[in-house]
Amino acid sequence: MSNDSSAQKSATKIINSASPVAALFTLNERLIKKSLAEFPEDHIHSRPNDNTNSCHWIFGHITTARYEVANFLGSNLERSYGKLFSMSSELKSPSDYPPLSELLQSFEEACAATNESFAAITEDEFNAPTKNAFPSQDNTVRGCVTFLNFHETYHVGQMALVQRFFGCDRLVG
Repeated sequence: MSNDSSAQKSATKIINSASPVAALFTLNERLIKKSLAEFPEDHIHSRPNDNTNSCHWIFGHITTARYEVANFLGSNLERSYGKLFSMSSELKSPSDYPPLSELLQSFEEACAATNESFAAITEDEFNAPTKNAFPSQDNTVRGCVTFLNFHETYHVGQMALVQRFFGCDRLVG
């Protein structure tokens, strides 16, 4: 019986430790899908100015990063876009990017893997040290995943700003 009690205590700790970050990723997923559903299709590749990215590029970047989150948590997904949406990539013609429907399918795959990984990760795995270079106060999986959520949320804000620029309603509020 003590093993069952330990398992229950461990499960409670996992929920308390990882679930707030998991909930924030779920919130972002909902906001991203809402933004894309409301965004005018004829402006999906438009940029407010030469120093900003389009909503399509931002979403591709978020999708690529979400694959990284899932893999960091223990999944083994292959990113199919290489460096197309990396921070240092050069802007390309809209026809050089995958269609929005394909990106959305990839995003949903990465979100499902992230959710599965959050459900399966143990307390020890979540708090394990990592040598990853993400800016994290404690260099743990938890710290790095929390930073990756901040990164994703930053880009959700960019999507909301581009959305407003092209005449859409507020994403939140």
